[in-house]
Amino acid sequence: MMKRIKYLLVVLVFGFAFNAQAQNKETDPDYEFVFEEEGYKTYYTSIHMKNFASMACSKVESLGANDDVGKHLENLFLRFLRITRETPNYKNIIAAFWNKHSSEFICVKTRLGSVPSPQHLMKRVVTVSSHNVVFDTFILTLGRQVKDVKKDRPLIDLNAIEINQRGEEETVIDYINSIISIEENKKRYDIADLKALIATLSVYGAKTAKDLKN
Repeated sequence: MMKRIKYLLVVLVFGFAFNAQAQNKETDPDYEFVFEEEGYKTYYTSIHMKNFASMACSKVESLGANDDVGKHLENLFLRFLRITRETPNYKNIIAAFWNKHSSEFICVKTRLGSVPSPQHLMKRVVTVSSHNVVFDTFILTLGRQVKDVKKDRPLIDLNAIEINQRGEEETVIDYINSIISIEENKKRYDIADLKALIATLSVYGAKTAKDLKN
């Protein structure tokens, strides 16, 4: 019982910090970031960003391949930005926020013992095999394909680079390739599915770290 109470207190404190972002810089001059898109503006700090990334990572880990995980992630973004699905062009607002801060969506901790940490949110999505749901129902809905001539949606940045445990630069495409290259992973992952994911992400502009330099 005491453990449960302590857990609830931590959640309440964490949620309070998450919701403490400001909407008016004149009254909160210490906020580090300003985000403005589609006539919408808000302010927040690096602490808010870390808390937000942590909540997104926890959501992915707890829900895994649940059909609603993409919706839950979108809800987190809406809540952080203080907009709703009724906000005009809300997906463009989320996309702009994603593109501005994609490199900061880092899962620092994990409840899953064998999972590499720190790890980018997109890689964590692949690690827990929720990639089909998360990319199809959330991340890729924010942007357009590279060859799409309509341009009614922005390109979404899928190329955040991390230094992996081998000291190499790595994007989500590199990470998926590394999973495929290990024979043992055939028992844990659907390799054909991961190869299909690479093809899909590439259509949206995802590249290897090496290709980004060329």
